[in-house]
Amino acid sequence: MTELDRYLEQATRGLFGARRRAVREELHGNLVQHALDLQVSGLSPEEALQGALRAFGSPARVRQGLLRVHTLPLVVTGLLMVSSVGTVALGVAVREMPVRSASPVTCPTGPSQTSEHREPECRRSVPSMPPKGAR
Repeated sequence: MTELDRYLEQATRGLFGARRRAVREELHGNLVQHALDLQVSGLSPEEALQGALRAFGSPARVRQGLLRVHTLPLVVTGLLMVSSVGTVALGVAVREMPVRSASPVTCPTGPSQTSEHREPECRRSVPSMPPKGAR
């Protein structure tokens, strides 16, 4: 295994299948092109390859960047799918829940009184409503 192959192997570790092959080919092409540019400036092929590898940085650093670019979208897509499925499941669960009708507030006053007389008594029986005139 050549030094270039070792570099490419280490830099693309963590990527799999077709994605790894595509990234490896692109990285290989970029490294070779940079080495050719250095050869044009007068370096030998070996020196040019060494210069290209130095310019790209350590394989671990390149791998971090590649993983961030090529795996983060997969993570975000996965999280969005999970949250979407959860939202749908919650919607179905809520829709299937039995709904009880709201019961009216009962007032302790008798039916012979008018609604005007019962209102203060009803308001006192509901803690969230202040008595009339207490504002």
